[in-house]
Amino acid sequence: MTKHLFRRFARFMGLPILALALLSGCSKGPADTSASNAEQDSQTAMPNEAHIERFMQVASQLDMLATQHANGVISGEELYRGARPIVEEAATDEAIATNVLALMAPKLLNSLLQDDNAPQQAVGYFTDMLTDMESPHADMVLASLRMLDGYWTKEQIRTAAHEAMQNAEEWLRRTDEEVRYHGKDRPAIIASIPHLQSIASL
Repeated sequence: MTKHLFRRFARFMGLPILALALLSGCSKGPADTSASNAEQDSQTAMPNEAHIERFMQVASQLDMLATQHANGVISGEELYRGARPIVEEAATDEAIATNVLALMAPKLLNSLLQDDNAPQQAVGYFTDMLTDMESPHADMVLASLRMLDGYWTKEQIRTAAHEAMQNAEEWLRRTDEEVRYHGKDRPAIIASIPHLQSIASL
């Protein structure tokens, strides 16, 4: 993946309300986001029927890979080899990428983070994706950087830590601390920031 391939989608990380409802049977994450929260996290228009169909197709493919990996059916290497072409094809369609990658990239990375044998190339790929898209999942990036120690250069690790810290702080500034956000663990995100700051300062 070319660095910053997903940067142009960074401001569109929210999942439209309709698409989130349609995907409830596919995603295993918490589905407690209210309509107002989804509006706050999203700047995209509601997708048309063709976009929803394509969204569901891509999300289902990636969700199946993540689920198979989590259940031990496929290896981390197989997850990476299966997901990467799907992800990069989806990235060519902004109407899909703005939503499906924001939803599925954290799930794919989280599955790899649970695997002691996950290939570092795969972890690095999805970590890059999260930072490129300005994802607030700083807790996942922190865990990734620990796995990437010795694989990435010190400069790569410092840069990713700095970007993840900035992305998380920006997300925290614009969200309500009293509200739960779909797929995002606010306390874990907050707790990861000082650790990322320490890494970025090395």
